[in-house]
Amino acid sequence: MNLIPKIAEMLGVEIGEEFKLENHDDRSFKFAGTGLYEKTNIKDSYWSICSGLTLRDVLIGFLKIEKLPFEPKKGESYFYVGWGNGSEEISVYVTKFYDCDTCCHHKYSSNCFRTKAEAEREKYNVYERLTGKKWEHEQ
Repeated sequence: MNLIPKIAEMLGVEIGEEFKLENHDDRSFKFAGTGLYEKTNIKDSYWSICSGLTLRDVLIGFLKIEKLPFEPKKGESYFYVGWGNGSEEISVYVTKFYDCDTCCHHKYSSNCFRTKAEAEREKYNVYERLTGKKWEHEQ
C-alpha cells in the first residue's frame, strides 16, 4: 500500500505541490507517487528523489514544510476570501484566473487557494492580514 498520498495530506500539501523546506532555500520539494522529490533552483534542473534521511527529517518534524503561495495560471480555477462592508460573514468564492485587476489583486495579496477547504481554514487570517483588524462577528 502506497502511503505517500496520505503522508502528503497529513503534512498539509498535495501530491505535486511544490514547497520549500526550512533552511533549504536553494531547492524546491514535492511529493510524487513514489516519495519526496527535490530539484535545485538552477535553470533546467530536474526532479530527483530525495534521500531517505530528508524524508525522515520531514516525517519526524526536524525539517518544517514552508508552503509557497498558490499562483493560479490563466484559466485555472481558484478560491478566494471576500466580505462586504457591514457584512455579517466572510465568504469563500470560486472563480477562474484571468489577467484582470481583481484576479491580480487576489494573486498579489496571497488570497488564492487551491481548495475551498484551504480558503475556509484561512479566511479569518486573510481578513486580518488584509485589513489589519480581527474579525469581530461570531466565528
